[in-house]
Amino acid sequence: MKLFLSSLECVPYLELLDIEAPLFLLGSFYYLRKTKVDYTEKYMKFKDKCKGFILDSGAFSLLNSSKNLNEFLNNLDNYIQEYINFINKYNIKHFIELDIDSLVGYEKVKEIRERIEKETHKKCIPAWHISRGLEAWKNLTKEYDYIAIGGIVTKEIKKKDYKKILPALLKIARQNNCKVHGLGFTGNNVKEFDFYSVDSSSWSWFRRHKKMFKFDYKTKTIKTYFLSETHRVRKDKQADIELSNIVIKEWKKFQSYLLGGEK
Repeated sequence: MKLFLSSLECVPYLELLDIEAPLFLLGSFYYLRKTKVDYTEKYMKFKDKCKGFILDSGAFSLLNSSKNLNEFLNNLDNYIQEYINFINKYNIKHFIELDIDSLVGYEKVKEIRERIEKETHKKCIPAWHISRGLEAWKNLTKEYDYIAIGGIVTKEIKKKDYKKILPALLKIARQNNCKVHGLGFTGNNVKEFDFYSVDSSSWSWFRRHKKMFKFDYKTKTIKTYFLSETHRVRKDKQADIELSNIVIKEWKKFQSYLLGGEK
């Protein structure tokens, strides 16, 4: 299983990119489009150090940044074109569609998907949502060799239903020789499900929760611990970079384990 680490496109991690590269990287176009040109170029060169890269459309981040739905829809066409241009400029192989079904409906999402594929001359990674239904899932697994399951982070698929829903979907995909990515699907129990790949931004939580991560070789899990019970943690940029590097190294060990020990 491939675990892609996300959230490295944030500006505070600029210096981090020269230090430690994860095995697999997922970047959000929404945030990358807002970075300065020199940083974007550096990030895109950095991704080449990784074994794999996926570009997420960041469509819902765009929505959340909009004041209302009308503003989002007015900006949507330009956003799509910028996404296409970015994919072409950097020759992105794996990129996720704009899965905004809840806003514009699935038919419109398919139109957008078709436009992106036509103008990039590549197939995207469709992001299936439970609202699309089982038939749509079956069709996607036949039409594409790599698709994603969305709605995990937003709890469209509830945690208590994982074992009821996910194995059945993954079985259908296997039968059609289709690889499946679990969007935002993370946790120490990730190997219970036969995903080809998943992604996680959990490594960055230490910045908010003041906890560090460590890969436990005995249990093959990521564990957390408080950085200090008695002292305040420095809040300067250099400390943030150094701690980020330590955490990335631990998550890289988890990536290696999930990949079967490969480094």
